[in-house]
Amino acid sequence: MTPLHKLGPRDSDVVHWVIEAPPNVLAKIENKSIYIGMTRCRCKVHSSSPQCYNCQQYGHTALRCEQKSPTCRKCAGAHDSRTCKAEEVRCANCKGPHKASSATCKERGQVKRSLLRRTDFGTK
Repeated sequence: MTPLHKLGPRDSDVVHWVIEAPPNVLAKIENKSIYIGMTRCRCKVHSSSPQCYNCQQYGHTALRCEQKSPTCRKCAGAHDSRTCKAEEVRCANCKGPHKASSATCKERGQVKRSLLRRTDFGTK
């Protein structure tokens, strides 16, 4: 196993380690506790992708976003989400009747399935 990096706020007591493990090791540690250094950690498969607060798309964050103008998370308009006054809710990704950050978004589910499809679980 190789610890790659940590996720989460720097000033938080809770940290999420991202580790890389061969498929045969993953089968042994998935949904169990392991020790990284002196810290006990619960293991689960990482199945989420970051969402950009600027363009609302998945796969990158606002720090790496190439889009110049922001897209609203609430109405999909060409303005910052914090200044939105729209009554109608519309997803910037799938155009559905929910916010772009909604767990029910079809696009979010597609990104998750794509990530899991590209993960080598060692099964044929």
